Amino acid sequence: MLPFAQFVVQPDRTIFLQQVRTSNLLTFTTNAPENTSRHESRRAIPITDPEAHVTYYLCARNDASPHVRDIFALVGGEA
Repeated sequence: MLPFAQFVVQPDRTIFLQQVRTSNLLTFTTNAPENTSRHESRRAIPITDPEAHVTYYLCARNDASPHVRDIFALVGGEA
């Protein structure tokens, strides 16, 4: 728990990455295979607490583009 924490939510990915590069703020990431962006000045520290988890749901239209189908295949879903 982080009882006195304040979180900054940045929905714009470009601005978020700029903030990561230029600040000393803590950031959180997933262990998703797509997350290959590593910053030299930062270290990934795994969170192993069994209560620290999240479930993501991925959905798309049946006529999704090949790129979307590739994402489904990457995470082990049906394409």
